[in-house]
Amino acid sequence: YYDKQYRKQPSDDNLNKLIFAIDLAIEKDPLEILNYEKMAGVYLRANKHDLIEKTFEEKMRHNIPGFYLAEIKASVFYFNAINRLNDPKIKKYFEEKAIYHYLTAIELNPNISRFTNYYAILSKDARDRFNKLMSEGKLVRIHQNDS
Repeated sequence: YYDKQYRKQPSDDNLNKLIFAIDLAIEKDPLEILNYEKMAGVYLRANKHDLIEKTFEEKMRHNIPGFYLAEIKASVFYFNAINRLNDPKIKKYFEEKAIYHYLTAIELNPNISRFTNYYAILSKDARDRFNKLMSEGKLVRIHQNDS
């Protein structure tokens, strides 16, 4: 209901009601990662990019620490959102966040680097960007031996 209201009339009051409703959903089921994505999407529409980061890096990590699929979801969100942005600085920032969350997921579960279904949840433009970054070596965490 509140999402519909906010889309119809994007006011601060409607935004606050929508965020409050999503917060209640997160409180009720903190493991439902789609609620974090929904909150981030609302902040993206409202151009509140700093709150997107807080949603994933504070709220989600506090409620679901060490869950690699949540990090993948955050990475996918940033990759897919890049193409909806106009400001080159914000696009670059979102790309950095996408890489960061992807590498965090690999750190939590090294097998994720072989996860080909990742492509299925990315838009075509996001897949192209992902493949470009992969070919540039930016999506590979390098481990050095201390010996």
